[in-house]
Amino acid sequence: MRLVHNGKAGAPVDLIDSVGFSADGKRIAYSAMVGKKWRMFVDGVAMVDSEQTTAPCFSPDSRHIAFGIKTATGWSMVVDGHQVRSDKAFVGNPLFSADSQKIAYVEADSGGSHPRFVICDLSLKRLYAVEGSGTEFAANSDFSRIALTREQGGAQSLVEVDFLKAVPIREGARYDAVSNPTYAGTGNNLAYYGIRGGKNYLVLNGREEALPAGNLPWAPLLSSHDEVAAAFVDGSGGFSLHRAFQGGDDVAYEEVGDRAISNRGGLSAYAARRGGDWFMVVNGKEGAAFDKVVSPVFSPDDSFLVYRVRKNGKRFVVVSDRTGKVLKQHEPHEMVFPPVFTADGKSVAYGVKDGAQLVWKVEKL
Repeated sequence: MRLVHNGKAGAPVDLIDSVGFSADGKRIAYSAMVGKKWRMFVDGVAMVDSEQTTAPCFSPDSRHIAFGIKTATGWSMVVDGHQVRSDKAFVGNPLFSADSQKIAYVEADSGGSHPRFVICDLSLKRLYAVEGSGTEFAANSDFSRIALTREQGGAQSLVEVDFLKAVPIREGARYDAVSNPTYAGTGNNLAYYGIRGGKNYLVLNGREEALPAGNLPWAPLLSSHDEVAAAFVDGSGGFSLHRAFQGGDDVAYEEVGDRAISNRGGLSAYAARRGGDWFMVVNGKEGAAFDKVVSPVFSPDDSFLVYRVRKNGKRFVVVSDRTGKVLKQHEPHEMVFPPVFTADGKSVAYGVKDGAQLVWKVEKL
């Protein structure tokens, strides 16, 4: 196998795994198996052989790269080719801060101890650490904040950290378990689930609301602009959407599929099934029925919703308004690929396949 970047083929390898691009698209890094060893390639240059590697991560300014490697002597973090031994039993995928000056990752000592969340500078000097963290963490869209779970005395809490200053912002209430920390698409709204005494809670920016009984199959949906959030609950009557801090639940459905929240956060849309019919539910209102409904996407100004459907063996794109009312059904094709909006929000674009022909379509709303 070879990885080809901008028309230039890399070295022959047995297997290619994680691939990372710089923000400016000019640099590339990937891990590959050569023989029985893993080798990271950065800008076409092969790094040291290892037994295991993390995914490569470029800084937002595209100037720096970090990744972890495991050799016979243990784990090391590599930053811009400079390797620093960590003497840990585990090192997770690194992440750069918004200013490209700090790196966050999770490590663990040997002996089964709880993982440790760490923020370092580019020389890997430690600036902040959280003992007893989970192995995963979530970052907001501009990499200025990080949220992670922390375990102490058999209870868990959520810690939010200022990534730029390497200091804690706040720590949430304690629960029996904390899961699915999720930032909104933009901004700093943060939601997660907590379990206390067998009851589920949705927590948004420190406020909690009890959820109906049932499983929580997906992460919360939350707005980038308003302090509202929602959670799908798989209860005894089926799947329903609970709108926290707003009041009211949607009716339950036998099955729920793809989900979306509008850019401004005031609208939600998801595919739902009752019997043999699938339809899009927009803010609790059911749209037209089809054999299958997938991939809802709101327009940039939230005026329209587009999604793909299948009806009587035909596949096509549907445009609806904010209430779910169908405004237009596009031409059917053998296959229709996920739609996107043009930058001005006035047209929708998507790929189609008919026989051996592949076509990219751009159509006005």
